[in-house]
Amino acid sequence: MLQLTTQQLLYLATVDKTGSLSNAAKTLGVSLSAISQGLTELERRCGVALFQTQGRTKVSNPDAREIYRYAASVVTLTKDMESWLRSTKEGMVGSIHIGMIDVAAVQHYPQLLKSFKAARPDVDLHITVAPSSQLVAKVRSGELALAIIAQPSDALAGIDEIALLKEPMAVYGPKGAAKIKPPQWGPWVTFPQGSHTRRLASEALQKLGCRFEVAAESHQPEVLKEMVALGMGWTVLPLSQAEGHDEIYRASASPLFYRNLVIARREQRTHNPLAESLVKALVNNPQKSKYR
Repeated sequence: MLQLTTQQLLYLATVDKTGSLSNAAKTLGVSLSAISQGLTELERRCGVALFQTQGRTKVSNPDAREIYRYAASVVTLTKDMESWLRSTKEGMVGSIHIGMIDVAAVQHYPQLLKSFKAARPDVDLHITVAPSSQLVAKVRSGELALAIIAQPSDALAGIDEIALLKEPMAVYGPKGAAKIKPPQWGPWVTFPQGSHTRRLASEALQKLGCRFEVAAESHQPEVLKEMVALGMGWTVLPLSQAEGHDEIYRASASPLFYRNLVIARREQRTHNPLAESLVKALVNNPQKSKYR
């Protein structure tokens, strides 16, 4: 295997492009002796004369044109690799798998994700929309680089959490709900057992003296709203998902509680420039929910 260096090949390609050793030295910002020594060593390693002497000038040897073509090719590929590495370090290329609960994907961050992808056309962005508990499991297993979840009451073992926003959660019921006071609210249509948000809602309602009797469950907020509209029960949802439905009514002007949306990542993880870029964009996101 030839032991050629990219620096030697760069010297040769630049001499070929600029027409002389002195011009190449000026172009590369190195001394003429450095160019001369590098090419002498390259010539020794190749075992082929790279130049011919015409009077007092050295010109390229036609018999070495294959070496010149090779040098130009390697220099071009090396520049491409440098560009790729720089883009990778800046989070501009690659593939990333992330997770989001539905409200984050649909209400809070769709424009940010669109802008993030538009600025990085060479990035493959894969998004999984699922409940918080499922997303946390995928983060732990390494299937997801990060996930936006509803922060649970208890700390998540092995998971770093980065705060994003506080989201108001309100009670919704049938027509006339505003005239009914706790503890008469309920029964409840809510998220399935194990849901972080269900647990937070249950704790908040029990503090008001409400019995948390569950009549039906669904992961889908749209389904929960329809269940309320059909008279199957009451629900607790983010204002951003519940407001605007003509057949469900807010029970109180004040939110029942605020849940925190956070970025969840493994504590033990390899550095991922693309993931870091997305985290930075999410944390610095100027687009806030209109519901407070």
